[in-house]
Amino acid sequence: MSSEPPTNAVLASVRAATRPLHAQLERHMEGRRLLGAFDRHHYARFLMSHEHLHRMVARLTTQHVPAGRLDLLDWPECERLSALMSDLRALGAWRSRPANRASEPAFARVFATVHADPSPAFAVGMAYVAEGSFRGNRQILAALDGQPGFAKLGARTFLERSAARAEARWPAMLSALECYGTSDPAIVRRGAVAGFLYYRSVWDGLATIA
Repeated sequence: MSSEPPTNAVLASVRAATRPLHAQLERHMEGRRLLGAFDRHHYARFLMSHEHLHRMVARLTTQHVPAGRLDLLDWPECERLSALMSDLRALGAWRSRPANRASEPAFARVFATVHADPSPAFAVGMAYVAEGSFRGNRQILAALDGQPGFAKLGARTFLERSAARAEARWPAMLSALECYGTSDPAIVRRGAVAGFLYYRSVWDGLATIA
């Protein structure tokens, strides 16, 4: 996520609550590998993890956040997943759908935890994790574009679209955090924590990608 200073107390609170998990996730995922020599399988795993996270967040926000309270422009699932599927096909990884299904037992416990609090504040907390990952995609895209092995594959649609629109979407995310974080700060933080835990559990579940 972005390292810029928090712009409001709610954002500062959420970042403080999730900072250790964020750092642990970066280390666990070996995030630096996405900034170094291109690793096709590592990148495919990264995209599949995003797919799982965004499906979950889209489901939660659609079900629990009132219309207009989280207006993230192109948030609809179809465009985001279309870009992910396009890139996974370019990598030859989209046909490996059993890998996704095989991962489900690994994050079943976190999945249940996510649904244990079906509230708007919780959904917004998880959305914060997804939107923050979008902002970080700018750095990843810039690094990968310099790698010949990446450039020739044509698997940059998701990173490109998410990076290009991240800043336009961020004010809406801050507004939603302010709205729900003021009245239900603990639940928003719990949602953000669950977002990081869910992402890590998906990453672990996708340990083997053909």
